[in-house]
Amino acid sequence: MRKEILALNKIAIGYDKKPIQTALSFKLEKGEALGVVGPNGSGKTTLFKTILGVIPPLDGEITFAGKQVKTTIDRNWARSSIGYVPQGRNRGKLPLTVEEMVLLGRWGSHFSCFRRPGTDDWSKTQEALEIMDLTNLKKRDCRNLSGGEYQRAVIARALAREASLLLLDEPTTFLDLQSRQEFITLLTDLRKELGLSILIVSHHREELENLTDRVLLLEREKRGALL
Repeated sequence: MRKEILALNKIAIGYDKKPIQTALSFKLEKGEALGVVGPNGSGKTTLFKTILGVIPPLDGEITFAGKQVKTTIDRNWARSSIGYVPQGRNRGKLPLTVEEMVLLGRWGSHFSCFRRPGTDDWSKTQEALEIMDLTNLKKRDCRNLSGGEYQRAVIARALAREASLLLLDEPTTFLDLQSRQEFITLLTDLRKELGLSILIVSHHREELENLTDRVLLLEREKRGALL
């Protein structure tokens, strides 16, 4: 029996006490991948924000790694084990190298303004770079990476964080067809080799069919359904 990583039990998500989705329930086990589809405004990004603890659920219960997430401290704890790959091309304006960007995956949970990165932080960073085949690019400015290279760097940052769950918000939107296919293959390999659990939003249903075990369909004013 596989370890349960995430469980949502009849949660309601939304803003200002106005729900977008209600009575939403699903479980995600170690190494399992769940796709999320739905039209704009159906709550896909709101779901991610709720799981990340950016906003609390309006109702219901979230459990992460067997522990119920209730308080701000709980949400911060859960977030430290989640890797987030956002949508979009914004790479920031700071001249960070790939190595520095990946190291920042350990910021907050392993080092901070008051604690310099230690030997283990650098070791986990190098390990993540190697897994994502980025060692030869580690001194390159992140702003000069291709779309596929940058997405690999973002995932390496999550691996350095020692995340057990990856949340990916339309990660292939700005990639060409070949890069999209390579990216999905990469995620499939990470599931098999590292046992990573994956929650991915995509408009490309064919990608989800090749990667995920199940698909969660979100619709406006309707209860989410697992397909």
